[in-house]
Amino acid sequence: MSGVIERARSVVVVFAAMALVMVMPIGGVAAREPDVEGVAAFAEECGGETSVFTLTLEGNFNGCLYTEEISS
Repeated sequence: MSGVIERARSVVVVFAAMALVMVMPIGGVAAREPDVEGVAAFAEECGGETSVFTLTLEGNFNGCLYTEEISS
């Protein structure tokens, strides 16, 4: 019975290792930076909203970035 359990354990370990290898990204792909381009500019308001710190975003990301509280 012990031999069957050891064999089953070995099979599980092999399948787990194969699953990890299949999920792990390849080194060159994982190290690549995303291509994000654009401009952010300070604004009094954006989209009809105001905040303490407002930025308008144009490029790969379009829209507004709002910050309601800044603490030091």
